[in-house]
Amino acid sequence: MDRKAVHDFAGQFLSVYRGSSPALPISFYLNEAFGESCERLGFVMDCGEAFIRAYSSRAFFKAKELALRINSIHDAALLGSAIFSKWRYLTRWCTDPSMQEEEEERWFILAFLRLEQLTAGPEARPCFRGRVRKFCLTSSAGGFRARTAGYKVRERLTVHEDGRVRRTEIFEAEERGAYRKKRTEWTVSTRHKWKLLFAVLTLFARIDAEERGWGVLGFDCGRWKIKLWNQNRETVEHIGCLWAGLGAVDLSELVREALGRSDLWAFEERGREWDLRRVEMVYCPAQGEVPAPFRRNARDGMERLTVDGETDAMTYVRCAAGDKRTVTLRGGVKEWLRQWDVYAPFRKKNGTPPDTAPDAVQPVILGNASRAGRQGTYRLTAYYRGAPQSVWEGHFQADELPEDWESFAEMLCEVFGRAVCGRLLDPVWYTWRPRRPGESIYCHVSFEEGGKLYCYRTEDESIRPGDRVLVPAGPENETKAVTVVRVEYVRPEDAPYPPAKTKIILGKV
Repeated sequence: MDRKAVHDFAGQFLSVYRGSSPALPISFYLNEAFGESCERLGFVMDCGEAFIRAYSSRAFFKAKELALRINSIHDAALLGSAIFSKWRYLTRWCTDPSMQEEEEERWFILAFLRLEQLTAGPEARPCFRGRVRKFCLTSSAGGFRARTAGYKVRERLTVHEDGRVRRTEIFEAEERGAYRKKRTEWTVSTRHKWKLLFAVLTLFARIDAEERGWGVLGFDCGRWKIKLWNQNRETVEHIGCLWAGLGAVDLSELVREALGRSDLWAFEERGREWDLRRVEMVYCPAQGEVPAPFRRNARDGMERLTVDGETDAMTYVRCAAGDKRTVTLRGGVKEWLRQWDVYAPFRKKNGTPPDTAPDAVQPVILGNASRAGRQGTYRLTAYYRGAPQSVWEGHFQADELPEDWESFAEMLCEVFGRAVCGRLLDPVWYTWRPRRPGESIYCHVSFEEGGKLYCYRTEDESIRPGDRVLVPAGPENETKAVTVVRVEYVRPEDAPYPPAKTKIILGKV
């Protein structure tokens, strides 16, 4: 095996991942030249069998498991063959590699970083020996923006392998040029994520920072500086820009998860002060919504939806005719909630949260269900790490639901598909609102299930989707029973049909 050629091959791949949000392009999966390069370098496509025998199948398929073992890999040819086999698996046998895009990015980044280290020649700089036992990470805000009292300018984390953590924050004080210091100390007891963090940092400590471009600082930007110690008290330092990121291996998220604090800056300016981890939605039907002959107990018609990032599962439960139907989907929930957390769901009406320690939460009630009516009621609870939980209560209608529920429900409906048939994810119900002064009521009805919709007018505000009503039909205005599919409240200028030419509903069946 040509050591220098393999080293250059790994470096060329890693040079693509110097942005803040790298992604493996589709051309990577379709590029046959990648496979040809692997063969030319002497790598063997053995479906990963040799690598699996030496380590485990989980290390071949899962990035986190590879991270735990990456520093114990010393055979460059074996690792190169695993990379070749992994690429062949994704391009030939995996049904859809894009479904696991982030997972595969992390795996390849870790593997190529280690391959580059193993093939470094004598001309390379001295390598960090042993494993990381302690690190100190300093994050400093940049820019020339105006800073008011209380503005956070720096954060320093000192972390020991035995679980001890010290966090020091520096804030602007009232007096010009003065600063206020805040120190927090705690001990981490959960060791699985802790072990993963130190394994990745050990790999990170052995990286040639200048070759990877992390030591280059931009103008007018924040910066991070990390100092790492091994068991012999030998140290290495790396610096970089807070905005530059570290590729698909999200060290910031690893630090936050291992230390149990979502608001840490780590390698990014401004931590995730709000970390949405669980959403619960309960729907209770209105009195009379479930006809008496079909009501077996008080819970009939109730629906409960739980989206839980900690258990990585979505669960929908519906009670009907004395039976309980449960649908559970697993996998990808934490990442899905994190995507929504970027857009701050379920807290627009709550404003800025108080400075609260993780899990020290107090409920914030953002509505009430004081008005009586036929519309069912709901209770939505959003749980955050590092902030108070938020609770919404009210009638299940557009003007009392949180602003983001419609888009949240649409995404959930795509995930569950037809497995959910209740009202929680039905736009007919969560987009309904009470009639406003000056609005006319238009009902879209169907003469048969799935049939064409026809428009009628009414003044009966109690009519809801699903009701059976009597309407005049045809040129002879023959009375027919139809089903209401959709109800609209519109101003005269926005009416779907001219009021004078629209027939009127005769009444309910």
